[in-house]
Amino acid sequence: MKILVKPNPELADFIENECRRDSSWQGIVSRLWPNANCVDTIITGTMSHHIPNIEFYSNGLPIVITIYACLECFLGINLNPLTSPREVSYTLIPTMAYFEFLPIVDGDDNQNDNCNKEKDKHHQELVDLVDVELGREYELVVTNYAGLYRYKVGDVLRVSGFKNNAPQFNFMRRRNVVLSVDMYKTNESELQNAVKKAADHLMSSRITMP
Repeated sequence: MKILVKPNPELADFIENECRRDSSWQGIVSRLWPNANCVDTIITGTMSHHIPNIEFYSNGLPIVITIYACLECFLGINLNPLTSPREVSYTLIPTMAYFEFLPIVDGDDNQNDNCNKEKDKHHQELVDLVDVELGREYELVVTNYAGLYRYKVGDVLRVSGFKNNAPQFNFMRRRNVVLSVDMYKTNESELQNAVKKAADHLMSSRITMP
């Protein structure tokens, strides 16, 4: 108890009053933290459907996305942190790990045990960082200083452009994350698009959920 911060009834009353003032909580972030300049988060790829919610609660504060990382290692940075979250590209830092890439073949996320030999052969062709092709999708493979060798991170990246000679990537989705209904498999990006279209339809029809 000696190291705990002393109670602050005034601050508690302020928070309670702000939360009660508007039932929708629109702009609640900027009201509780009036000095906030931005929202620092990671919300690219299949997480981007949360962007409207963040904009709603933050009263339009800039959404800043700075880094790209995973449990295995630090991967890269966003050289333009103030760009739109829907257009964020990451530049991988080659000194953080050794990066290789597995080209994604159409239908990879929905493949089954009967996939053809051509796809299996294609999966073995690892591509180095300097050899990726603009507009193509790859699964990221890392070899890090901790001892992981050619570890499949599970992230699917698309080459979006180049900074000088360094390729830049959009995070697209997680690999092999599927919704299975009656033997029909829907990958993460398809599910996200379906939910977005349904939400847009409900908004245009002025239908609200309870």
